[in-house]
Amino acid sequence: MTHGTLRRRACRHDVVSFLLMHGLFRVLPASESTLAHPTHPHRFQQHSKLTLLFDIPFSLNVGENCEFVGREYLLEKLRQEIGKSKDSQNIIVLYSARGMGKTQLALKYVYQQYQNYFSIFFVNMASVQTTILGFIQIMRRLVQRHRQISDDYIHIGQILGMAGKLDPAGYFTVAPEQEQHVVSAVKQWFSAPGNTNWLLVFDNLDDPDLVDIEKYIPSCNHGTVIITSRRRDCVRQGRRGLEVQQMHHMKSIQLLLSACSIPKFEDLVPLGK
Repeated sequence: MTHGTLRRRACRHDVVSFLLMHGLFRVLPASESTLAHPTHPHRFQQHSKLTLLFDIPFSLNVGENCEFVGREYLLEKLRQEIGKSKDSQNIIVLYSARGMGKTQLALKYVYQQYQNYFSIFFVNMASVQTTILGFIQIMRRLVQRHRQISDDYIHIGQILGMAGKLDPAGYFTVAPEQEQHVVSAVKQWFSAPGNTNWLLVFDNLDDPDLVDIEKYIPSCNHGTVIITSRRRDCVRQGRRGLEVQQMHHMKSIQLLLSACSIPKFEDLVPLGK
């Protein structure tokens, strides 16, 4: 019994992926509720004072699995591996067969450690389209964050490498021929001097021949990248691998009982038996 078989959640972006492939995808600006209070007299500053911001509020569209069990030693090993490279880009590959809990392990680390990073992003690399969608979502969050300081979207577009792409209301459209421009702009933000304390998770890189991850890893000597994959050959020079092995059978039983709201195994065994 595998961890993924017991607790597996899928996040689908079929509609958006269709729009990316066959038309325009229009990204909305931040809603008023996510910004500073509109009545605050100092909400906006002059754009001449606006520079790149690196502290992006933590937000994931994948919730934490509170019933995550049986991976404490792997979490500790992951923390140790990430802690080894403080002065260079750190790339860790979590690899195993399908259903062993790679994604859940990465998520657990994120939810335990998010306060130690200025920014965290999660990209689904199941296909080229889901990967590009992930980068578009990152750019949207960058625009949102800068929107809290200035309402001059023209200037925000300039400093984010999106000059001429944002309209005065903060919208940007992505046609198929413009997708790589957004990817490049996001990578440029990751690579900016001073933006060293970020975490980027590339999830579901199960077909490296379909999705060339080298095109998406920021070209810099800082930051942390976690890759989850079924392919051990994703562990290459400059990357460290961590195998996610099958859960012990007693931990599997514990997880199953917890998911079904059944008392713990030891509580079902009468004393003295």
